[in-house]
Amino acid sequence: ERYHRYGINAIALQPEISHHSSIHETKQSASIYTAGRDGTIRGWIPNSVNIGETLNEYRDTSDQGIQVNKSACVLCLEEHIDWVNDILFIPNENTRLISASSDSTVKIWDLNQRQSIVTFYHQHKDYVQALAYVQPMTFASAALDGSIVLYDLTTAKTLSHFTSLSHYPTTTTHSRHSPTTSPALRSSSSVTPGVTGVPSEQTASVYCLDGNGKNVLASGSTSRTISVWDVRLRVQSVNGSSSLGSGSSLGSGKNGIIGNKSAAGMIPVMELRGHSDIVRKVALSKDDSRSYHVISGSSDGTVRLWDLRQPSRSVKVIYTHSDSVWALDTAQDLSFAVSGSRDGHVVFHSNVLSASSSGVENSEMNSSVVSAVESMSSRENRVLSVALMSKEVHNEKEMNENSVWVSSVGSTVRNYKLSSSVSVRDNGQLLNELEGKPAIIAYRVMNDRRHVLTEDSSGVFEMWDVTSGQSEVVSSSKSSSSKQLQQQHQETGMKRQLDVLEKELNTEVYVPSWFGIDIRLGSIAVKLDGSSAFSAEIYAVDAGLEDETGEIKVNLGEHVLRALFARWRKVFLEKLKKENASNYNEVIERDVHAIAAYEFGADISVFVCEDRGSSVPLSVIRRKLFQIQVGEEQYFPKWVMDCVRDGKPMSREVPKITFLLQPDEKSHRILPQLQQNRLTAPRILRIRKVIDYVIREIHSEANQMNESVKSMGKSTSTSTFLSRLEDHDIEIVCNQRILPITMSLAAVRQFVWKSPDDLELLYRTKH
Repeated sequence: ERYHRYGINAIALQPEISHHSSIHETKQSASIYTAGRDGTIRGWIPNSVNIGETLNEYRDTSDQGIQVNKSACVLCLEEHIDWVNDILFIPNENTRLISASSDSTVKIWDLNQRQSIVTFYHQHKDYVQALAYVQPMTFASAALDGSIVLYDLTTAKTLSHFTSLSHYPTTTTHSRHSPTTSPALRSSSSVTPGVTGVPSEQTASVYCLDGNGKNVLASGSTSRTISVWDVRLRVQSVNGSSSLGSGSSLGSGKNGIIGNKSAAGMIPVMELRGHSDIVRKVALSKDDSRSYHVISGSSDGTVRLWDLRQPSRSVKVIYTHSDSVWALDTAQDLSFAVSGSRDGHVVFHSNVLSASSSGVENSEMNSSVVSAVESMSSRENRVLSVALMSKEVHNEKEMNENSVWVSSVGSTVRNYKLSSSVSVRDNGQLLNELEGKPAIIAYRVMNDRRHVLTEDSSGVFEMWDVTSGQSEVVSSSKSSSSKQLQQQHQETGMKRQLDVLEKELNTEVYVPSWFGIDIRLGSIAVKLDGSSAFSAEIYAVDAGLEDETGEIKVNLGEHVLRALFARWRKVFLEKLKKENASNYNEVIERDVHAIAAYEFGADISVFVCEDRGSSVPLSVIRRKLFQIQVGEEQYFPKWVMDCVRDGKPMSREVPKITFLLQPDEKSHRILPQLQQNRLTAPRILRIRKVIDYVIREIHSEANQMNESVKSMGKSTSTSTFLSRLEDHDIEIVCNQRILPITMSLAAVRQFVWKSPDDLELLYRTKH
């Protein structure tokens, strides 16, 4: 699809295309890129016309009738399996995009090929939060495990690996300064002298990173400090060799896979202290004449200006936000900036570098761009990223023509007009939109373990079928209108509408759990694991499959897997046949199924990740169904290939239930006791089968009675009555409730019997 489904963590403007650029210069070349919590990166053409059906749409955004373009999404990169937290263009290199993700990977993308060309897998062990430009063809990444890694974009190798600590040891035996250190970074009283090797103290999670393009980095972390690094400084590795290490060579396969970390490390040349909470954003000046300035934003609600020549305290503290500052973008020389906060406010700071006598600046000295990004909920108001359209302006006219892109937890990105005016403006002028769709925020798995009820951020409820990937908007079957449902919600207090709908739409069926659900990406992800994926065996008719006999059983996990990989397997079998493979006939023989498979759309994505014993699973592969190629079997677990490639039956032995079957003594006509009344049967056995058993046993009893009385030359009305009973004459009762004939023993135990003791069922005539 052409939309994000969740919040946008980062916005990047593509560098201007030169005449010598190799990027495909087409009408559909994107100029704005967004990184989403839905795990995708999207490229957009702002103010687009006549490209696709969504581009000519406008909407009235105010009572004044201002029309706003809805821009076009013309590119979607889908390989990450978790939030994409940051994206980065290297200056003068607009065909390469770098991304950092919560799946702990860093990727280099070729925008011409529209796919990643290198994936760095093992550099970080936690969410990768930030990227920064270090120097030409060199960039860095930072993660919540405290690690910062340097990379060479040309060779696609790692250069160095170092760690941000919560504090650094103090010693007077070594100096951290070198002759190559810039003057702005020398001789500071706040600099703690360095030590040999990388310290082992507790690490500080790094939330932000920025570089000046000339070997200097600044990072902000949970230590509430800003660490300034000069990548030209080295700390010797353990064996005393050069501290500038390199990563392993590219691995085999379509994408390069980077392996071990460098043993090298660094410690910061200085730390800037003053914030009282996590430092979430930091920006270094890229202007040579002002290379000593730094701006930061923190969860303490302040924006601070620093001078590296006077690092003992901040030069200016700006109190413009009442909540955590989560977003920040600045001019190249830091002369102006835009900040965004958790409460949805975006503030334009038009004179950042102008000093105040007290070093403190309040909200009245700045211009509010917009007071609330979204109008639907305070949750979606949280500003995640801001990006200035122009970072170099030379006069007030250019400033007034400038604008800022703003993203939030909501999936739509908006472009607002800036102004050099210092008057507070509660509602900014909206110029453009990158439209998104609502994210799924809550779900309930239904009892049939085929359907999932969801609620999205716009308040829409949908029922999803995990065996087809399709959904439909639902409403309460017992409530004639949404008003009634809302009234029910109010009457139930804290109980949500989703719970009310779940109760009304659910059915009394029992199916073992065979999948998990994850909505972290704003959509439904169905998780299958080899230990539980084949736990649910049910009758085909209960699985939504056609079966005239009603007797055929299917394994839900097995059936779903075969449907997902049906296209791939068709190509695989054609390849086997073409190669005259010896096992072709054997595989074909296993490929005979009495029931037609489910069907999935070709654009459904499949993720494969590996549990590595940490909170962040290792990302292996993400593909749409139509993209999975023969030869990529190595990426999929053995249990998947056993099922979909080799056609092996994956069903397990169905657990059984013991139950007692007795006549109902309260019935107006008591039926005879069965000879065998303590039974054991598969838990999926239906009550209809129990009735069939009762009828057979009663007929057998009647026949014995007839044989007995015939030998005496007599007949009885009882034996005649029993012999004429049919299945529609008998009903089964449990806990004084008549059971539906389609109910399984497992469902009876779960919803009616509700006891750990052996199940007790009573049989009786209906009339």
